[in-house]
Amino acid sequence: MDYNADGKKDMIVGDTDGYLFVLINVGTDASPVFNKPEKIKVAGKVFKCQKDRAKPAVADWNNDGLNDILVGEERGTVVLLINTGTQKVPKYDSAEKLMIAEKPLNGGLRADVMVADLNADGKKDLICADEWAKINYFQNVGTDAAPQFDKSVILRAKGGPIEYKMGISIREDFDGDGRSASIRQNNLGAVKLYGQQNPIQAGGRDLIIADSKVRFCVSDLNNDDKKDMLYAKEDGTVYLLINTTDQEPPVFEKEILLKDGDKILNGGPQMVPAIEDRNNDGKKDLVCYKTDDKIRIFLNQGTDMKPVFNGYTEEAVPESEICGGFRSRLTVVDYNNDGMLDIIYGVESYMDHKGRVYVYMQTKEAEK
Repeated sequence: MDYNADGKKDMIVGDTDGYLFVLINVGTDASPVFNKPEKIKVAGKVFKCQKDRAKPAVADWNNDGLNDILVGEERGTVVLLINTGTQKVPKYDSAEKLMIAEKPLNGGLRADVMVADLNADGKKDLICADEWAKINYFQNVGTDAAPQFDKSVILRAKGGPIEYKMGISIREDFDGDGRSASIRQNNLGAVKLYGQQNPIQAGGRDLIIADSKVRFCVSDLNNDDKKDMLYAKEDGTVYLLINTTDQEPPVFEKEILLKDGDKILNGGPQMVPAIEDRNNDGKKDLVCYKTDDKIRIFLNQGTDMKPVFNGYTEEAVPESEICGGFRSRLTVVDYNNDGMLDIIYGVESYMDHKGRVYVYMQTKEAEK
Protein backbone atom coordinates (compact mmCIF):
# COMPACT_ATOMS: atom_id res chain seq x y z
CA MET A 1 0.00 0.00 0.00
CA ASP A 2 1.06 3.64 -0.50
CA TYR A 3 1.42 4.73 3.12
CA ASN A 4 2.51 8.34 2.56
CA ALA A 5 0.74 9.14 -0.74
CA ASP A 6 3.95 9.61 -2.72
CA GLY A 7 2.91 7.24 -5.51
CA LYS A 8 5.16 4.41 -4.38
CA LYS A 9 4.23 1.16 -2.64
CA ASP A 10 5.24 0.85 1.01
CA MET A 11 4.78 -1.94 3.55
CA ILE A 12 3.10 -2.31 6.92
CA VAL A 13 4.04 -5.43 8.87
CA GLY A 14 3.30 -6.86 12.32
CA ASP A 15 5.61 -9.00 14.42
CA THR A 16 5.15 -11.78 16.97
CA ASP A 17 5.65 -9.35 19.86
CA GLY A 18 2.65 -7.28 18.78
CA TYR A 19 4.37 -4.27 17.23
CA LEU A 20 3.49 -2.65 13.91
CA PHE A 21 6.17 -1.38 11.55
CA VAL A 22 6.01 0.82 8.46
CA LEU A 23 8.68 0.45 5.79
CA ILE A 24 8.78 3.48 3.50
CA ASN A 25 9.79 2.91 -0.10
CA VAL A 26 12.71 5.21 -0.92
CA GLY A 27 13.23 3.62 -4.33
CA THR A 28 10.70 3.66 -7.14
CA ASP A 29 7.26 2.11 -7.44
CA ALA A 30 8.60 -0.39 -9.99
CA SER A 31 11.79 -1.12 -8.01
CA PRO A 32 11.04 -0.67 -4.30
CA VAL A 33 13.83 -0.04 -1.82
CA PHE A 34 12.72 0.17 1.79
CA ASN A 35 14.26 2.21 4.54
CA LYS A 36 14.69 1.14 8.14
CA PRO A 37 11.41 -0.08 9.71
CA GLU A 38 9.74 2.40 12.05
CA LYS A 39 7.32 1.40 14.78
CA ILE A 40 3.85 2.87 14.35
CA LYS A 41 2.73 5.12 17.20
CA VAL A 42 -0.70 5.80 18.68
CA ALA A 43 -1.22 9.03 20.63
CA GLY A 44 2.53 9.59 20.51
CA LYS A 45 3.43 6.22 22.03
CA VAL A 46 4.65 3.06 20.29
CA PHE A 47 1.68 0.81 19.58
CA LYS A 48 1.72 -2.76 20.86
CA CYS A 49 -1.05 -5.38 20.80
CA GLN A 50 -2.30 -6.52 24.19
CA LYS A 51 -1.73 -10.20 23.37
CA ASP A 52 1.06 -10.12 20.76
CA ARG A 53 0.96 -11.55 17.20
CA ALA A 54 0.01 -8.39 15.27
CA LYS A 55 -1.52 -9.05 11.84
CA PRO A 56 -2.37 -5.76 10.12
CA ALA A 57 -4.70 -4.88 7.25
CA VAL A 58 -5.21 -1.49 5.61
CA ALA A 59 -8.61 -0.03 4.64
CA ASP A 60 -10.44 3.28 4.56
CA TRP A 61 -12.73 2.25 7.40
CA ASN A 62 -14.78 5.45 7.75
CA ASN A 63 -14.73 6.58 4.10
CA ASP A 64 -12.84 9.82 4.76
CA GLY A 65 -10.28 9.15 2.03
CA LEU A 66 -7.52 8.16 4.47
CA ASN A 67 -6.04 4.72 5.04
CA ASP A 68 -6.79 3.26 8.46
CA ILE A 69 -5.25 0.13 10.01
CA LEU A 70 -6.94 -2.94 11.48
CA VAL A 71 -4.87 -5.35 13.55
CA GLY A 72 -5.73 -8.96 14.33
CA GLU A 73 -4.38 -9.97 17.75
CA GLU A 74 -3.28 -13.22 19.41
CA ARG A 75 -6.64 -13.97 21.08
CA GLY A 76 -8.73 -13.00 18.05
CA THR A 77 -9.65 -9.44 18.94
CA VAL A 78 -9.37 -6.86 16.17
CA VAL A 79 -8.07 -3.35 16.90
CA LEU A 80 -8.89 -0.32 14.73
CA LEU A 81 -6.45 2.58 14.28
CA ILE A 82 -8.24 5.50 12.61
CA ASN A 83 -6.01 7.87 10.65
CA THR A 84 -6.63 11.37 11.99
CA GLY A 85 -3.75 12.89 10.06
CA THR A 86 -3.41 13.28 6.31
CA GLN A 87 -2.64 11.05 3.36
CA LYS A 88 0.98 12.18 3.38
CA VAL A 89 1.44 12.17 7.16
CA PRO A 90 -0.76 9.50 8.80
CA LYS A 91 -1.52 9.93 12.49
CA TYR A 92 -3.36 7.73 14.97
CA ASP A 93 -4.88 9.07 18.19
CA SER A 94 -6.49 5.89 19.52
CA ALA A 95 -6.60 2.11 19.18
CA GLU A 96 -10.12 0.76 19.70
CA LYS A 97 -11.28 -2.86 19.66
CA LEU A 98 -14.08 -3.73 17.26
CA MET A 99 -17.16 -4.70 19.26
CA ILE A 100 -20.28 -6.83 18.85
CA ALA A 101 -23.09 -6.16 21.35
CA GLU A 102 -20.67 -4.57 23.84
CA LYS A 103 -18.26 -7.52 23.62
CA PRO A 104 -15.00 -7.57 21.68
CA LEU A 105 -15.35 -9.06 18.21
CA ASN A 106 -13.40 -12.31 17.98
CA GLY A 107 -11.96 -13.48 14.68
CA GLY A 108 -10.30 -16.59 16.11
CA LEU A 109 -6.85 -17.37 17.47
CA ARG A 110 -4.19 -15.15 15.82
CA ALA A 111 -6.76 -13.65 13.48
CA ASP A 112 -5.59 -12.73 9.98
CA VAL A 113 -7.83 -9.83 8.91
CA MET A 114 -9.20 -8.73 5.54
CA VAL A 115 -11.76 -6.03 4.63
CA ALA A 116 -13.93 -6.57 1.54
CA ASP A 117 -17.53 -6.29 0.39
CA LEU A 118 -17.93 -10.06 0.22
CA ASN A 119 -21.70 -10.11 -0.35
CA ALA A 120 -21.75 -7.20 -2.83
CA ASP A 121 -24.25 -5.09 -0.87
CA GLY A 122 -22.16 -1.94 -1.09
CA LYS A 123 -20.81 -2.19 2.49
CA LYS A 124 -17.42 -3.37 3.67
CA ASP A 125 -17.42 -6.65 5.58
CA LEU A 126 -14.75 -8.22 7.78
CA ILE A 127 -13.16 -11.61 7.07
CA CYS A 128 -10.83 -13.28 9.58
CA ALA A 129 -8.87 -16.52 9.18
CA ASP A 130 -7.73 -18.04 12.45
CA GLU A 131 -4.62 -20.05 13.36
CA TRP A 132 -6.38 -23.31 12.43
CA ALA A 133 -7.52 -21.83 9.07
CA LYS A 134 -11.22 -21.53 9.83
CA ILE A 135 -12.59 -18.42 8.17
CA ASN A 136 -14.97 -16.20 10.14
CA TYR A 137 -17.17 -13.87 8.09
CA PHE A 138 -18.62 -10.77 9.76
CA GLN A 139 -21.35 -9.21 7.62
CA ASN A 140 -21.66 -5.47 7.97
CA VAL A 141 -25.16 -4.64 9.27
CA GLY A 142 -24.32 -0.97 9.68
CA THR A 143 -23.27 1.39 6.90
CA ASP A 144 -20.22 1.46 4.68
CA ALA A 145 -18.85 4.48 6.53
CA ALA A 146 -19.73 3.14 9.99
CA PRO A 147 -19.51 -0.68 9.94
CA GLN A 148 -21.31 -2.71 12.59
CA PHE A 149 -21.50 -6.47 13.06
CA ASP A 150 -23.97 -8.69 14.89
CA LYS A 151 -22.40 -12.14 14.65
CA SER A 152 -19.84 -14.22 12.78
CA VAL A 153 -20.48 -17.00 10.28
CA ILE A 154 -17.88 -19.70 9.66
CA LEU A 155 -17.53 -19.92 5.89
CA ARG A 156 -18.23 -23.30 4.38
CA ALA A 157 -17.66 -24.91 1.00
CA LYS A 158 -19.03 -27.86 -0.90
CA GLY A 159 -16.37 -30.51 -1.19
CA GLY A 160 -13.86 -28.36 0.68
CA PRO A 161 -10.58 -29.85 1.86
CA ILE A 162 -10.73 -32.17 4.84
CA GLU A 163 -6.98 -32.07 5.29
CA TYR A 164 -7.32 -30.41 8.68
CA LYS A 165 -8.85 -33.64 9.95
CA MET A 166 -5.98 -35.63 8.49
CA GLY A 167 -3.12 -34.36 10.56
CA ILE A 168 -0.50 -36.15 12.57
CA SER A 169 -1.46 -33.83 15.41
CA ILE A 170 -4.74 -33.23 17.22
CA ARG A 171 -5.61 -31.23 20.32
CA GLU A 172 -7.61 -32.60 23.23
CA ASP A 173 -8.29 -31.82 26.90
CA PHE A 174 -7.86 -35.23 28.57
CA ASP A 175 -7.98 -34.14 32.20
CA GLY A 176 -10.77 -31.56 32.02
CA ASP A 177 -8.69 -28.58 33.15
CA GLY A 178 -9.85 -26.47 30.21
CA ARG A 179 -6.49 -26.58 28.44
CA SER A 180 -5.97 -28.68 25.33
CA ALA A 181 -2.79 -30.63 24.70
CA SER A 182 -1.50 -31.75 21.33
CA ILE A 183 -1.07 -35.43 20.51
CA ARG A 184 1.78 -35.92 18.09
CA GLN A 185 3.46 -38.84 16.36
CA ASN A 186 7.16 -38.23 15.89
CA ASN A 187 9.35 -39.46 13.05
CA LEU A 188 10.09 -42.68 14.95
CA GLY A 189 6.39 -43.49 15.33
CA ALA A 190 6.17 -42.67 19.05
CA VAL A 191 2.90 -41.00 20.08
CA LYS A 192 3.38 -38.26 22.67
CA LEU A 193 1.60 -35.41 24.35
CA TYR A 194 3.24 -32.16 23.29
CA GLY A 195 5.88 -31.05 25.78
CA GLN A 196 6.29 -34.49 27.33
CA GLN A 197 9.40 -36.56 26.79
CA ASN A 198 7.98 -40.05 27.16
CA PRO A 199 5.48 -41.66 24.77
CA ILE A 200 1.89 -42.32 25.78
CA GLN A 201 1.39 -45.76 27.32
CA ALA A 202 -0.92 -48.41 25.82
CA GLY A 203 -1.15 -51.94 27.21
CA GLY A 204 1.82 -51.33 29.50
CA ARG A 205 4.20 -50.27 26.73
CA ASP A 206 5.12 -47.17 24.73
CA LEU A 207 2.58 -46.41 22.01
CA ILE A 208 4.68 -46.66 18.86
CA ILE A 209 2.86 -46.91 15.52
CA ALA A 210 4.95 -48.08 12.58
CA ASP A 211 3.07 -46.01 10.03
CA SER A 212 3.95 -42.57 8.69
CA LYS A 213 0.41 -41.32 8.04
CA VAL A 214 -1.57 -42.01 11.19
CA ARG A 215 -4.75 -40.04 11.91
CA PHE A 216 -6.30 -39.74 15.37
CA CYS A 217 -9.77 -39.21 16.79
CA VAL A 218 -10.71 -38.74 20.46
CA SER A 219 -14.10 -39.61 21.95
CA ASP A 220 -15.59 -41.28 25.05
CA LEU A 221 -16.35 -44.58 23.31
CA ASN A 222 -17.59 -46.58 26.34
CA ASN A 223 -19.40 -43.78 28.23
CA ASP A 224 -17.15 -43.88 31.31
CA ASP A 225 -16.35 -40.12 31.17
CA LYS A 226 -12.80 -40.76 29.99
CA LYS A 227 -11.45 -39.71 26.60
CA ASP A 228 -10.65 -42.78 24.48
CA MET A 229 -8.85 -42.67 21.16
CA LEU A 230 -9.08 -44.15 17.68
CA TYR A 231 -6.24 -44.14 15.22
CA ALA A 232 -6.31 -45.07 11.56
CA LYS A 233 -3.34 -46.33 9.60
CA GLU A 234 -2.59 -45.44 5.99
CA ASP A 235 -4.13 -48.73 4.80
CA GLY A 236 -7.53 -47.81 6.31
CA THR A 237 -7.47 -50.10 9.35
CA VAL A 238 -8.71 -48.55 12.60
CA TYR A 239 -7.57 -49.27 16.16
CA LEU A 240 -9.36 -48.50 19.43
CA LEU A 241 -7.55 -47.41 22.59
CA ILE A 242 -9.62 -47.42 25.81
CA ASN A 243 -8.47 -44.81 28.33
CA THR A 244 -7.99 -45.95 31.94
CA THR A 245 -7.45 -42.54 33.55
CA ASP A 246 -8.84 -39.01 33.52
CA GLN A 247 -5.35 -37.53 33.94
CA GLU A 248 -2.75 -36.32 31.48
CA PRO A 249 -1.05 -38.03 29.84
CA PRO A 250 -3.75 -40.62 29.17
CA VAL A 251 -2.97 -44.29 29.81
CA PHE A 252 -4.65 -46.71 27.43
CA GLU A 253 -5.40 -50.42 27.39
CA LYS A 254 -3.86 -52.47 24.59
CA GLU A 255 -5.19 -51.34 21.22
CA ILE A 256 -8.04 -53.28 19.60
CA LEU A 257 -8.33 -53.71 15.85
CA LEU A 258 -11.88 -52.79 14.83
CA LYS A 259 -13.97 -55.34 12.95
CA ASP A 260 -16.62 -54.95 10.27
CA GLY A 261 -18.78 -57.98 10.89
CA ASP A 262 -16.43 -60.95 10.78
CA LYS A 263 -13.69 -59.17 8.82
CA ILE A 264 -11.23 -56.37 9.52
CA LEU A 265 -12.85 -52.94 9.24
CA ASN A 266 -11.39 -50.73 6.51
CA GLY A 267 -12.32 -47.07 6.15
CA GLY A 268 -10.33 -46.51 2.96
CA PRO A 269 -6.69 -45.55 2.30
CA GLN A 270 -5.37 -42.47 4.16
CA MET A 271 -8.74 -41.75 5.73
CA VAL A 272 -9.56 -39.92 8.94
CA PRO A 273 -11.79 -41.52 11.61
CA ALA A 274 -14.54 -39.54 13.31
CA ILE A 275 -17.21 -40.50 15.83
CA GLU A 276 -20.67 -39.09 15.06
CA ASP A 277 -24.28 -40.09 15.65
CA ARG A 278 -24.88 -40.15 11.93
CA ASN A 279 -28.50 -41.34 11.93
CA ASN A 280 -29.63 -39.65 15.17
CA ASP A 281 -30.45 -42.93 16.93
CA GLY A 282 -28.49 -42.08 20.06
CA LYS A 283 -25.58 -44.38 19.22
CA LYS A 284 -22.03 -43.60 18.13
CA ASP A 285 -21.27 -44.33 14.49
CA LEU A 286 -17.91 -44.40 12.76
CA VAL A 287 -17.42 -41.98 9.87
CA CYS A 288 -14.29 -42.23 7.75
CA TYR A 289 -13.29 -39.13 5.78
CA LYS A 290 -11.41 -40.23 2.68
CA THR A 291 -9.05 -38.41 0.33
CA ASP A 292 -11.39 -38.80 -2.68
CA ASP A 293 -14.00 -36.39 -1.21
CA LYS A 294 -16.08 -39.35 -0.07
CA ILE A 295 -17.09 -40.45 3.41
CA ARG A 296 -17.52 -44.09 4.43
CA ILE A 297 -20.19 -44.52 7.12
CA PHE A 298 -20.27 -47.50 9.48
CA LEU A 299 -23.56 -47.38 11.38
CA ASN A 300 -23.51 -48.77 14.92
CA GLN A 301 -25.46 -52.05 15.09
CA GLY A 302 -24.69 -52.51 18.80
CA THR A 303 -25.24 -50.14 21.70
CA ASP A 304 -23.92 -46.67 22.40
CA MET A 305 -21.59 -48.12 25.03
CA LYS A 306 -20.47 -51.10 22.91
CA PRO A 307 -20.50 -50.19 19.22
CA VAL A 308 -20.70 -52.99 16.65
CA PHE A 309 -20.20 -52.40 12.93
CA ASN A 310 -21.40 -54.54 10.04
CA GLY A 311 -21.20 -52.99 6.57
CA TYR A 312 -20.98 -49.38 5.39
CA THR A 313 -22.41 -46.85 2.97
CA GLU A 314 -20.56 -44.13 1.05
CA GLU A 315 -21.59 -40.53 0.51
CA ALA A 316 -20.04 -37.42 -1.01
CA VAL A 317 -18.36 -35.15 1.51
CA PRO A 318 -21.03 -32.66 2.65
CA GLU A 319 -20.59 -28.93 2.77
CA SER A 320 -17.97 -28.33 5.41
CA GLU A 321 -16.04 -25.58 7.10
CA ILE A 322 -13.31 -24.09 4.96
CA CYS A 323 -10.19 -25.27 6.70
CA GLY A 324 -7.01 -26.69 5.25
CA GLY A 325 -4.23 -26.54 7.80
CA PHE A 326 -2.95 -23.89 10.16
CA ARG A 327 -1.05 -20.59 10.30
CA SER A 328 -3.31 -19.17 7.63
CA ARG A 329 -2.76 -16.10 5.48
CA LEU A 330 -5.83 -14.68 3.81
CA THR A 331 -6.67 -12.49 0.83
CA VAL A 332 -9.88 -11.69 -1.03
CA VAL A 333 -10.00 -11.00 -4.78
CA ASP A 334 -12.15 -11.63 -7.86
CA TYR A 335 -9.96 -14.54 -8.93
CA ASN A 336 -11.93 -15.60 -12.02
CA ASN A 337 -13.25 -12.19 -13.10
CA ASP A 338 -16.92 -13.10 -12.65
CA GLY A 339 -17.75 -10.02 -10.58
CA MET A 340 -17.78 -11.85 -7.24
CA LEU A 341 -15.06 -11.85 -4.60
CA ASP A 342 -13.30 -15.16 -4.02
CA ILE A 343 -11.09 -16.27 -1.15
CA ILE A 344 -7.45 -17.28 -1.46
CA TYR A 345 -5.51 -18.41 1.55
CA GLY A 346 -2.27 -20.15 2.29
CA VAL A 347 -1.83 -22.61 5.11
CA GLU A 348 0.80 -24.86 6.59
CA SER A 349 -0.29 -28.47 6.10
CA TYR A 350 -0.75 -30.71 9.14
CA MET A 351 0.31 -33.67 7.01
CA ASP A 352 3.78 -32.64 5.89
CA HIS A 353 4.20 -29.06 7.22
CA LYS A 354 4.50 -27.72 3.68
CA GLY A 355 2.68 -24.64 2.46
CA ARG A 356 -0.48 -24.97 0.38
CA VAL A 357 -2.66 -22.37 -1.31
CA TYR A 358 -6.43 -22.85 -1.64
CA VAL A 359 -8.82 -20.89 -3.84
CA TYR A 360 -12.55 -20.82 -3.00
CA MET A 361 -14.77 -19.48 -5.77
CA GLN A 362 -17.90 -17.70 -4.62
CA THR A 363 -21.05 -18.86 -6.40
CA LYS A 364 -24.34 -17.06 -7.02
CA GLU A 365 -25.91 -19.35 -4.42
CA ALA A 366 -23.31 -18.37 -1.83
CA GLU A 367 -23.70 -14.68 -2.67
CA LYS A 368 -27.38 -14.81 -1.72
